Amino acid sequence: MPVLDAGHDSLGSDFRADTVPLLDASTRERLGQQLQAMYEPVFDRAIGPHLIEVLQQLDRDRKE
Repeated sequence: MPVLDAGHDSLGSDFRADTVPLLDASTRERLGQQLQAMYEPVFDRAIGPHLIEVLQQLDRDRKE
């Protein structure tokens, strides 16, 4: 993996740390749809019993 220096991304493009990258609405919509399609099978999986226990314990701890 290449080492990145401040001011350059992995492709060698210049960037400024004090700017915010912006995506137009169409790009955000398309990205959202692609991410949803990519992760939908993960969300459809059943949660394992151990994870359910951990989540329930977290809920109990938070209420105390």
